Amino acid sequence: MAKTNKQIRKLGKRSRRCRSCKAKEGELHKATCRIWTKRGKPHFYYTFFCNRCGKERPKIFMVPEEEWLKVTKYYYNKTDILCRRCFNYIKRKKEEYKNKTPKKSP
Repeated sequence: MAKTNKQIRKLGKRSRRCRSCKAKEGELHKATCRIWTKRGKPHFYYTFFCNRCGKERPKIFMVPEEEWLKVTKYYYNKTDILCRRCFNYIKRKKEEYKNKTPKKSP
């Protein structure tokens, strides 16, 4: 479902603050910040996207390294992020292509 520009701006303003001490983007974290590694450091909001569809902050999942390389070889690095839907789509399409391609006879 597409969001309107007003909804996106509202979400952006809310999410750019520290969850713990409510420091705005660019301000220093307060001494009372519960995220102890951030105390006294400036707060910067960052996010991640699915490298295929562009979905913001997809749910993270893990697959064995062998499976990741088998499915995404030549297209995505090990450090790239894919949502589950895109990963399954690529996997399904590769399997369809593999089954469709005739095997060479010796």
